[in-house]
Amino acid sequence: MAGPRSPLRFVLLLSLLARKVFVDPPSVLPALAGESAAELSTSIDDDDFDSSSGVAVPSLTTEQEVHRTQEALDPEVVDLGKPSPYAEEESGILAASASRLNFSPMMALKSFFHMGGETGAPGHRSRIDVVKNAAMDHVHRLLQMLRESSEDEEERLLFADRREKKVITVNEWYTTTVAATMLGRRPTDEDAILVSAPATSRPNVRIKAVFDGHAGEATSQYCAKHAAKHLGKLSEFTFAEVKKACLSLDAEIIRKLGPKHVAGSTGIIVAIERLSAPVVENVVGREIVPRAHEETFVPLEKLIQEEEEAEHPELVGRYPRVPDVQQKTIPAGSFLVTAINIGDSRATLIHSDGGLTRLSKDHKPNQPTEASRIEKAGGSVETFDVPRVDGVLALSRAFGDSDFKMNPNLPPEEQKVIAVPDVRQFYALSSDLLLLACDGVYEPSGMDWAYVRDLTVAEMQRSKGDLEEVAARVMDYAYDMNSQDNISVMLVAFHNQEVEHPTAVYKVVSGQGVVLSETRRPSDAEDDSVEGDTVSLF
Repeated sequence: MAGPRSPLRFVLLLSLLARKVFVDPPSVLPALAGESAAELSTSIDDDDFDSSSGVAVPSLTTEQEVHRTQEALDPEVVDLGKPSPYAEEESGILAASASRLNFSPMMALKSFFHMGGETGAPGHRSRIDVVKNAAMDHVHRLLQMLRESSEDEEERLLFADRREKKVITVNEWYTTTVAATMLGRRPTDEDAILVSAPATSRPNVRIKAVFDGHAGEATSQYCAKHAAKHLGKLSEFTFAEVKKACLSLDAEIIRKLGPKHVAGSTGIIVAIERLSAPVVENVVGREIVPRAHEETFVPLEKLIQEEEEAEHPELVGRYPRVPDVQQKTIPAGSFLVTAINIGDSRATLIHSDGGLTRLSKDHKPNQPTEASRIEKAGGSVETFDVPRVDGVLALSRAFGDSDFKMNPNLPPEEQKVIAVPDVRQFYALSSDLLLLACDGVYEPSGMDWAYVRDLTVAEMQRSKGDLEEVAARVMDYAYDMNSQDNISVMLVAFHNQEVEHPTAVYKVVSGQGVVLSETRRPSDAEDDSVEGDTVSLF
């Protein structure tokens, strides 16, 4: 690109520094000896830049790397006063004296920030100087990498159609599902959607989900591909069984993608079962009271309203009073909806009369039970723009995020960040509309649950029930209201009759509404049936 350098490069630099410096707990100099010398050539991981970005990463030559690694493995204590044979090398990574301390550039960088004002004996100050020099070398390396990034990549980031949408419509079973995702104001789309998957042990159940990734798309995409495998084999969706399945999925993600620096993802998942016969249940509104926990049951809506009253008193009275428990005969042809939530994506049931039922509650680090667990695990909750785990992560439960799950003395459900879900069951009528959305929809000021419900209802009326158009309008509205995130939406309409000829239509639609590409299933291929297939979008 001709002309002055774009400030985008400096934004990328700041994000890299913030991520690398603050993701891990502060380090002190004596702890630096545990890093492998092999890290000296890989201080920027693959997840910092996409492999297609064109960024050139300088590295040691093979001979240099082998020689330095051999030195690092030498158990003999290194004499810092002895001149290094590599002191005059210009590797672009670390001063040789820093390499002989056997620690990674990122640990040096963190120590630079955390020990900037220390004083002490001359030997101690010399060590601090070494760390500072190493840190500054690393900053220069980051600047070099940004200078060497390709102009094509910069142009792609600056001039991408940020309203371009990937859209899929699936007519199958007793539902029509429209799912869509768009880049928004982020450089890459880290969201992934499980549009529909059958439960292998229960053919009358469909699983659908929105996964909102952060620090990369690997975990959200893995969830979209594999969540149904773990949840679909359950004979019933009790908390204990769903918790076990989610922790199993999380462990698999960290094992296959990690173990360190694994990207994270929220997950709002629904398992939908059609009732072939009436059932009698105790309910609070649309929420079903679990029979095994009737005495201790607290309605989800009550918990949400109590939290809103404490944090957002201006919302008091915006939502109807929580009704009392009553016995209800749920008719045949209705649907049981089990909502499984990890993180801060949301699920809403919109009634035909315009009412709504909230199916999930956000997991935030400052909530008392969350903050207590985080602190017991050795973490902290720090508030900058919003409360964050260790000053970094703005949610307290997620898949992946392995760097927040590294305490070897604690089980998975007691780590700073956990993949333990909230599990609630509701009933839906065939006239209802189910909405799943990432937090990018709700991020703009004023776009709370009721506002998004009102917008969805208005667009349903305006478009005469065209779910693709409704999804696009909700996403565009969030973008126009200054959402800074990727934006993903799923709308599910229920039917009284089973779909006779299942279909799936994939589209890429420009920000101006022009269909750029379209693929339909089934195609002419014999094995292209949509019925009972797992369909995802990312």
